[in-house]
Amino acid sequence: FIVSSVLGAVACTSSLLLLWAALDSNNSDGLFATIGIPPLEYGKIVTAIYLKVSLSNFLTLFSARTQDDFFWAHRPGDVLLFAASFSLAISTIL
Repeated sequence: FIVSSVLGAVACTSSLLLLWAALDSNNSDGLFATIGIPPLEYGKIVTAIYLKVSLSNFLTLFSARTQDDFFWAHRPGDVLLFAASFSLAISTIL
């Protein structure tokens, strides 16, 4: 329960931080301007949030499926590996 709560909190916080930074990208003192990223249009912000949620939150599954080992200690099953590859490819293409 604790691990899933922490993973969920990290995913939610990182999504909100990305949204805040992207919406603040037109500010000349904002985070994006500080690191040299040009201001984003609304459509690019929506795309960035979609990709963040669909890719990184899905990849959290690989780190959450193992108990005490690192995520690379045990290879995922063939079905999970195929489903992950397929959904990540489709999410990226869309």
